[in-house]
Amino acid sequence: FWLLVIVFSIIYMSLSTALPLSFSEQLTNVGALYYAVSILTTVGFGDISAISDVARLVVVLQMLLGLLLLGAVVGLFTRVGKRAAAAQKL
Repeated sequence: FWLLVIVFSIIYMSLSTALPLSFSEQLTNVGALYYAVSILTTVGFGDISAISDVARLVVVLQMLLGLLLLGAVVGLFTRVGKRAAAAQKL
């Protein structure tokens, strides 16, 4: 989880520096971290938004990876729960 946040924070900061019109405002290090967390947690306050196509594609990638991560965690808990239930039946 944290690795995903850090990687996307760096990407957002780099995008904001290289292409200043990528976001609704110029991102600082804290702003990039805040944006990455708000996207991953699906809170998305709307105070910062992706404007350029490149930034929007990166945001879409982060959202999809976040969904995959959530699915993996739910799958793991489901498997552990099934094994625990099977072990109790024995």
